[in-house]
Amino acid sequence: MRVAARCIGAGCSPTAWAGSPRSCSRAWRALPAVVRFQVKPRGEIFVDGVSKGRVPPLLEIEIPAGHHVIQLRNPGSPVFEEALDLAPGEKRVIIHTFPRPAEAPKPKPDFWRDFKKRFS
Repeated sequence: MRVAARCIGAGCSPTAWAGSPRSCSRAWRALPAVVRFQVKPRGEIFVDGVSKGRVPPLLEIEIPAGHHVIQLRNPGSPVFEEALDLAPGEKRVIIHTFPRPAEAPKPKPDFWRDFKKRFS
């Protein structure tokens, strides 16, 4: 009965379940998985090497169930990569904060150098 309830939630009618369980299981396998993103400050999403958009404004994507490699890229930061095995209808959340780029160190003030520049 659990499979029937899942199937009905996947768009199969109770009559389809009673008459043809195979067609209902095909509909269940066709459900996409949903991956939600919480990325700071921003990044570009790649799924299996294909760009899917930027986050934000994109907050979630639907992808087919199965094995996928998710990459988040932000200029000036290392690439974040995660491999996911997604089941049909599964929902996942990826949370990542890109590190701030390191600032160049400020030169130390040098009294004699500055004095020579001013009065030379």
